Amino acid sequence: MQQVARAEPDGHTLLVTGDAIVLAELTLPQAGFTVRDNFAPVVQAVRAAQIIATHPGTAFAAIAGYVAAIRARPGALNVGIPSRGGIAQVVHELLSRELDELPVEFVSYRGGGPAILDLIARNTDALVITLPAITEQVRQGAIRPLAVSTARRDSALPEIPTLAETVAPDFDVESWQGVLAPAATPPAIIARLHEGIAAALRDSAVHARLTGLGFEVVAAGPEEFRARAEAATARFAGVTRRVTPGG
Repeated sequence: MQQVARAEPDGHTLLVTGDAIVLAELTLPQAGFTVRDNFAPVVQAVRAAQIIATHPGTAFAAIAGYVAAIRARPGALNVGIPSRGGIAQVVHELLSRELDELPVEFVSYRGGGPAILDLIARNTDALVITLPAITEQVRQGAIRPLAVSTARRDSALPEIPTLAETVAPDFDVESWQGVLAPAATPPAIIARLHEGIAAALRDSAVHARLTGLGFEVVAAGPEEFRARAEAATARFAGVTRRVTPGG
């Protein structure tokens, strides 16, 4: 992120990232950048739900049971997350705030892969992760889905309920991924990049592959993408103190 922020604004250096850039700005005192000042949004490519999931052998078969298990033993459940302070932990903390505290012990990993493997091995009680990361394991029955974080169910796995329709009315948090350029990149270059990337995202084979995994293809333009990033910054600012050491 820092490297792209400092790069020549000529359209040849781009950053593919997600809400992690907003969370880095909010949680890292020495990040050295802000999305508003140091980046030019090109295209929001996709958005997706976060999902709370567990092992098929656990006692709770639904999200209500998960909440009840936490309340019965505050702080006793181990919940895997792909990284400390990432969107998965933020979603769980936002849910905790909605439900008057859900204290768990977060287990942070270096990425989603190890977190998924530890859940399958029953080394953790639950997992919060981006839905597309575990669609195949859910379909194979290796992981039990409990609820997704978006207001609507995902078309890739429509049987999974939302948090909003179960335990937290109106709950709606999505994660997103997109492409950004250095801040001073000329508008004409941004427009050309957006046109090419959006066309690729709308290709029927690419679109089918992404939606099958659980992504929603957005292909949103620079201004819409900027507004979404700024809205995420404002919303997450109030909870990031809870997801960082000493916060």
